[in-house]
Amino acid sequence: MMNKSILFLVSAFLVVGVLLGSACQQAPAAPAPKQEAQPKTAPVSEAKPTPVPPAPTAAKPAAAATPAAAAPQKVAPLSPTVAVKLGVSAFSPSDAGFLISLEKNYFREEGLNVEVVPFSTAGEMIAPLSTNQIDVGGGIVGAGLFNAIARDIPLKIVADKGSVPKGFGYEALVIRKDVMDSGAFKTDADLKGKNIAMVSPGNILEIELEMLLAKVGLKLSDVTMTTIPAMRDHLTALANKGVDATFFVEPMVSQAVQQGIAVRYKGSDEIYPGQQIAVVMYSPGFAGKTEAASRFMVGYLKGVRDYYDLVKSGKNKKEMIDILAKGTKITDLALFDRMVPVGLNPNGIPNTQGLASDVKWLIDKGHIKQAVDLNKIIDGQYSDYAVKRLGKY
Repeated sequence: MMNKSILFLVSAFLVVGVLLGSACQQAPAAPAPKQEAQPKTAPVSEAKPTPVPPAPTAAKPAAAATPAAAAPQKVAPLSPTVAVKLGVSAFSPSDAGFLISLEKNYFREEGLNVEVVPFSTAGEMIAPLSTNQIDVGGGIVGAGLFNAIARDIPLKIVADKGSVPKGFGYEALVIRKDVMDSGAFKTDADLKGKNIAMVSPGNILEIELEMLLAKVGLKLSDVTMTTIPAMRDHLTALANKGVDATFFVEPMVSQAVQQGIAVRYKGSDEIYPGQQIAVVMYSPGFAGKTEAASRFMVGYLKGVRDYYDLVKSGKNKKEMIDILAKGTKITDLALFDRMVPVGLNPNGIPNTQGLASDVKWLIDKGHIKQAVDLNKIIDGQYSDYAVKRLGKY
């Protein structure tokens, strides 16, 4: 859960999203990577992270309303440089930490040569991540991820990559505009009988849908759920009147509204405040390379903090929006002023309580075949190292 002390100013700058997971499949060959122009280097032997020297003792500020954040500690980059393969599925604003860190060379400053490996959907990453064909991935929490882990594949959840604390409803339930205009949809009770698009069975957005239905005495069986794996195709389905509603993430929420195809009904922060939507994951092999894995987290959180500074105060607005527009291929820069920002924890910590609740739901519904021990899956050592280096945000 985001640190409650953080001032969540609802600034409609940013965004994001995460594309939804699908059931785990047999490991295919990883797609050909899109490599940054970097010198090739041999991998380095991994041990424990380089010890961080203790910060010098500073005098306590007099009558400071908010203590100043600790100055980042300087540590030499890894040598030789370590190659890291980062899986992404069509960069979206929830990838702000990745996008900013890549563009501003934060990973390179840590001695990492990061290659971007594109995937069509986040679910396609699970198998290559499980077999160490890629090192890092980011995607939605769902049955595919936990079923892979239940088969003794030691993937690690290492950081938040998208959550919905109050004011950060970058994900939302949208209703087809003509349905709203006709008066056929006014309240939660009008979900009954509606056809709602989902990217896969057993994804955590079903939890939100069930919560809405339960408030008015309805069940999931009272609606039709149509599986459409690629979220970008949901927009077409709405436009063609193939479905009545769907859950979108930004920028698709704002795009659907702008194009007159759908109406934003409720943000996920209104339905299930704080839900952990997406996470950063490490492959078994990369998780064991403690030095490089810890350095990656330093680079990632630097980017997340730049994004959070933008959301809070508009700091470096033009630079940040230019970076995000370039990475997400959003050409209408005015869209960034309309989008609801994504929740990204600047200290990296995911909502473990929410994850535990969602796992229980997935088990109860039969989407996960056996219990998973989150204490073995969520590994905070990398974010702990990064916060020690960077100071707590």
